[in-house]
Amino acid sequence: MVVRGTSPPAIVSSTPRLLAVVFALALAVAGCGSSAEPTTTTQPPIGGADSPSEALRELLTAVQDGDAEAASTVTIEAQVALLIALDGATAVEARGFLDSGVPEESLALFWDSFRDSYANSFGEDLSDMVVAAGGNVTVDGATFALVDVSLRRSNGETQWITQLMDGRWRVDLYATFASTFAQPLRLWLATLPDDADAAAIREAIAAQRASLLAAVDQQPLGPISDGVASQIKGLIADVGAG
Repeated sequence: MVVRGTSPPAIVSSTPRLLAVVFALALAVAGCGSSAEPTTTTQPPIGGADSPSEALRELLTAVQDGDAEAASTVTIEAQVALLIALDGATAVEARGFLDSGVPEESLALFWDSFRDSYANSFGEDLSDMVVAAGGNVTVDGATFALVDVSLRRSNGETQWITQLMDGRWRVDLYATFASTFAQPLRLWLATLPDDADAAAIREAIAAQRASLLAAVDQQPLGPISDGVASQIKGLIADVGAG
C-alpha cells in the first residue's frame, strides 16, 4: 500500500528560500512505483510542453540546471509570483511581481532553494526522479492531468498536477501544493491594506480558482484533513471566487 504522507508542513518564513524547502519536503512520501520513466534533459519549448509528463520533466531538468528562465516556460507565471510574494512582500511589491514579473534574483533563489533542499533531503538530484503520465481530470471547466512521480534511490511516490492552457501543458503549483500554503496565504492576505494593489492580488488568486479546487479534489500529496480542505476553500472565498 502506498502511504503518501499526513498533513503537510506549515510555512513560516520570511524568504522565498524556505517556501521552496516546504515544497521539496512535501515530496517525501513512502512507497515506490514501478511504471515510471526516467526524466530526460530537453530544451523546454516556449509556452508549455507537449504533454503533462514532459512539462514536469522539463521543469525538473530546468531547476536542476539552475535555469530559472526555462522553469518559467513550463509553470504558471502568476502562481510563482504569488508564492514568492507570500514570503514577506508588500502589496505594492506583489503587484509589481504580477504586472512586471519576479526579479531574476528572487526567481533564481526560489528554484535553487527547491533544488538544494531536495538534494539534501533525499540524496539525489531532481533530474533523477522518475516520471510517468497519469489520468486527465476536468475541474471547474479546466483540464488537468496527474503526473506520477517516484524517487529513484529511495522509496517514495507522489503526484504533481499539470494544467492544459492554450493547448499546452504547464506544471500547476497551486493544484499540487495548495495544501501546504493555503493557510499562510490567507494570513498574508489579511495583513494587506484595503487598496487597489491588494485588490489586484486577490483578483490574481481568484483566477487560480480551478487550480485550488483541483487540489481539494485530487489531493496529489495524499489525503488532506477537513481542516486543510477548509483552508483552501476559505482562500477561494476570501478572494471572492467562492
